[in-house]
Amino acid sequence: MGLQICFGATWNMFNDPYSAVIFLLTILICKGFQITTVTIANYLEIWYIPMADVDFSSVRGFADVKGLDEELM
Repeated sequence: MGLQICFGATWNMFNDPYSAVIFLLTILICKGFQITTVTIANYLEIWYIPMADVDFSSVRGFADVKGLDEELM
């Protein structure tokens, strides 16, 4: 709908002198938000999975998987 308005008004969005500034600011804000959320998530250990003593042989299909050291031998 926005493009249709631009075409109907015969407005060239690339002729706008501030479009490059807005584009760069948008990229910087998105990158800053990404860095902030990843930093907070790492601090809160959201993606941390503690290693538990789990018998992986009971997992279906896991017994057929070899480790890298076994594959190299």
